[in-house]
Amino acid sequence: MSIFDCLPALPRCCYCINLKIGVILMVILSIILSGALMAWIINEVDYNDQNGLAQDTFFDKNDTNFLYALAAGTVIFIIFTFIFIFGIISDKEVIAILYLFATALALLFFTVVFILILLATVVNAGDARPYSTLRIPIFCVGFVWLVYLMIMVRSYKEEMLVLP
Repeated sequence: MSIFDCLPALPRCCYCINLKIGVILMVILSIILSGALMAWIINEVDYNDQNGLAQDTFFDKNDTNFLYALAAGTVIFIIFTFIFIFGIISDKEVIAILYLFATALALLFFTVVFILILLATVVNAGDARPYSTLRIPIFCVGFVWLVYLMIMVRSYKEEMLVLP
């Protein structure tokens, strides 16, 4: 019994795609989305640096630090994602379990960092940073994506146990 048994096991990805193919496509899209998140982080940090926001107040300085933490977590998640791709190719159930833990930790980490970034955004509500209003939708999409990815990986892990 695993702590991920509470997640539903679906027979197909997106109700129409084979689980293995669907998980591979979702993982590749996760890498692309992680790259987009990294581009957004770089843009935010660059804006903070160019406008002197990285040193003005406690939350401005920490906003940049939170972005660095988010970047580090994203890089670690990308590394685990590449490892998981090799696990899919070799049909190793243990890699799927490790990826589920990595995704759960990423979900927790991104949630905590996002709350800190959101707090910094609320405290600095007067500044007109580009894309600062996109922080909430970006997080919401990422949160839903990671949860669905966990459900699909858990479903695929169950399929690996059944198939010879």
